[in-house]
Amino acid sequence: MEYVKQLHSTLSLNVYQKNERALRFYRENGYTIVSKQNDEHTGKIEFTMIWNKNKVE
Repeated sequence: MEYVKQLHSTLSLNVYQKNERALRFYRENGYTIVSKQNDEHTGKIEFTMIWNKNKVE
């Protein structure tokens, strides 16, 4: 993941709400939830998460 972060200033991904391990992993790696929606194919709730290199913590 660090290599990808070196190549990009912003990354985004979708994670199912019930996937607590993935949510914890991405949060620990600097991603934040920016929206919540239903996956059109499965009907399950998912979050869109963003990582931004220039984010001030």
